[in-house]
Amino acid sequence: MVSEGENQAGWGVAVRDHKGVIVAASAGKVIGVTDAYSAELHAMTRAVDIAVDLGAIRAVFETDSQELALALNRHGPDFSQSAAKLDDLKIQLHSWFSYSEVRACRHVANKVAHEIAILGKSCNANEAFIWDGDVPAHVANVVVGDMPKVS
Repeated sequence: MVSEGENQAGWGVAVRDHKGVIVAASAGKVIGVTDAYSAELHAMTRAVDIAVDLGAIRAVFETDSQELALALNRHGPDFSQSAAKLDDLKIQLHSWFSYSEVRACRHVANKVAHEIAILGKSCNANEAFIWDGDVPAHVANVVVGDMPKVS
């Protein structure tokens, strides 16, 4: 989450199990980021790191940046300004997981990560909050609101 005129961004990652339940979350602030794409790329890098730390073998990653999802799913060389970071992330996705997928989702489907990113903006630079399962109450309310309805 980049604020207008600032050279920093808050990032947030929510890790869900196959049922959609939050099992971990993390948030932080990164300096030197001036656009949403770079903030999303940083958040994706952190999401991959967290999935590896949790021992995930199969993982689906979601971002509300269609541009980032396309870049990570594109085969062949990347000539963008973020080429080195994207290539490194692609190698990690293929090396650390038996199956990985990067999906673009609508902004409204990413509310939990955005609520967590708001918390991240209050961190010191390059530090992070980490939650194992229990996220702050106002984030939990957003989580409950987007869980699938059971009939």
